[in-house]
Amino acid sequence: MVKMCDGLPLGIITVAGSMRGVTAVHAWRDAMEELQESATGNDRMDVKVFKVLKYSFDQLDPNHRRQRNEDGYTKLQHCFLYCALYPEDSKIPREELVRRFISEELVEKRKRMKAQIDKGHTILDKLVNVCLLERTRDYRGRDCVKMHDLVRSMALKITEGKTMVKAGQYGLKEIPNEEVWTKDLEKVSLVYNNIERIPDCVSPNCPKLSTLLLCRNARLHYIADSFFSKMHGLRTLDLSYTKIKELPNSVFDLESLKALILRQCRSLVCISNLEKLKELRELDLSFTPIIREVPQGLEKLVNLEFLSMRNFYQSVIFPTDVLVHLRKLKCLYLPYNVEAPIGEIEMLKEMEEFEGRFKDVPDFDRFIQSQKSKGYAVSYRIQVGKLYIEVLENEMNFSSVVFSSTDFKTTREEREVVTLLASDTQQLTFRECEGLSKCLSDDFNIPSSLHIFKIELCHGIESILKDEQLIMFSSLRRLCISYCNKMKKLGLRGSGFPYLEELRIKGCPDVEVIVQVVALEDDENLDLPKLKRLEVHNLPKLKNICEAKMMCGSIEKIELWGCPLLKKLPLHFPGELVDGQMNYSPPPALKEIKLMKNEREWWESLEWDHPSHRNLLQPFLTFEESIMVNLPLSSITGKYSSTTAAL
Repeated sequence: MVKMCDGLPLGIITVAGSMRGVTAVHAWRDAMEELQESATGNDRMDVKVFKVLKYSFDQLDPNHRRQRNEDGYTKLQHCFLYCALYPEDSKIPREELVRRFISEELVEKRKRMKAQIDKGHTILDKLVNVCLLERTRDYRGRDCVKMHDLVRSMALKITEGKTMVKAGQYGLKEIPNEEVWTKDLEKVSLVYNNIERIPDCVSPNCPKLSTLLLCRNARLHYIADSFFSKMHGLRTLDLSYTKIKELPNSVFDLESLKALILRQCRSLVCISNLEKLKELRELDLSFTPIIREVPQGLEKLVNLEFLSMRNFYQSVIFPTDVLVHLRKLKCLYLPYNVEAPIGEIEMLKEMEEFEGRFKDVPDFDRFIQSQKSKGYAVSYRIQVGKLYIEVLENEMNFSSVVFSSTDFKTTREEREVVTLLASDTQQLTFRECEGLSKCLSDDFNIPSSLHIFKIELCHGIESILKDEQLIMFSSLRRLCISYCNKMKKLGLRGSGFPYLEELRIKGCPDVEVIVQVVALEDDENLDLPKLKRLEVHNLPKLKNICEAKMMCGSIEKIELWGCPLLKKLPLHFPGELVDGQMNYSPPPALKEIKLMKNEREWWESLEWDHPSHRNLLQPFLTFEESIMVNLPLSSITGKYSSTTAAL
């Protein structure tokens, strides 16, 4: 029974109290049966369990009773109750949940959306601190929360009669019978089911219904026009991740609708005029074929605050003079295969998040300048130049810039010498760019805020920083420099990489040193406490990876080949003095050192500070055949004259 409470303090205390003094085995079996039924939402939920959990719910935000809604609950309590709309045992991403709180107007309105997001996370923290939610992570490593079964049962009992939840585990193949759609329903969640169609005979009379979640019904392909005809109070409609082919006309008569979510509706081929939906605040058409053409009436949605048209795969026709009418937009995500209209975007004075692609550097410069004048940080994902498809690693919570096949030479005379990057830029990528200066810092102010820094196939660059420059990459997690055939000096100074996790340098034939060490204050070691992966490939002139010993206790994988002049692998080997002699051990997290088969002799020739070091690494060695990678012929010049190069 304790296991069924799954660590919930209030549940354990209540169940233990209810069983105090009970010694009969049959009574314990009966109690366990009762607890199982209550944990799955059965109406016979133990009164004591419910009362104790309800007490914790009632105590939420006791000092803000004046903020209670008409039903007597605070916004904090409504946020808690909203979590019960998800399936049992769901790991709910915090970012997603906070966005839903804002969409449902469960977070008080603030001038900036970022302030609302912060408030949403504060609400989740409060719910976790009182044990009504649990912290967890999903398979993608995202921060999530989870609602314990007993707590969820309590939440559903509180909203009984106003909420219908048949999410996930019910395996519905048909929409629930019309008689269960009562007039008092306010929220309905039918997510993660197998509903295939909603037939013409279904027309629920739900005038108070404000939220309808039909998302993740992967087989849902048809909804009858009659279904929405008596839901005129509907404010949120989520049909994402369904196979719906066409929205019924009755959707476009829902004049109270504030959020229409059609994300990943890949079968959707037609949408009618949106102009009646003037109350709409959120429209999500991400990864939906409909965005080949912008829906008619979009320019009439003057209250729109969130517009997402993310799509990497289809050609999109985006007419001019649409965005100029959407002056309240706070979030705008455009497909990368559309050149973002900088003139219209400059007019969006309330925008806080942007994703899209600009045709050239001058347009990018204009964007940065227009955002600087706002006086607050704008999050963005921007590509400049040609379309470059890359995997999005996380949601819009940081600023990134990708320069792809961008021509800096032809625009140099038309702009300032230095292109300004936002001071909070966290990801910066240069790929196949032409016309860059020999030293990258002559063209850009390189922010110390970078988390990810990539330079690929840029043949004009000889160094990142000048010798006299000292930029501390104190936030850098990943550094990747590949196939820059004129790169000589990276200009990376030691002692400034406390969070570096990956270091990859490949195919730069003139690089002699990767990390230079200066002024280490008599310390011969370079501390890289987070470094997990080191890849050094095809650097024929490399003499030193680092001029000091690398203290990298977290290193897991090393790939090393094509570096014939390298004489030493500067790893730190932990040691302890035993009976007057030093006993060394390999780096504690090390799993693999990958080499090429034809470089065994080179490996044996490496120099070590102690004779035991080579033997300590022997169990981690793996030898591979030569691996080849295809490189763009147009991008390979000078020392790379072939379409392939050994990795």
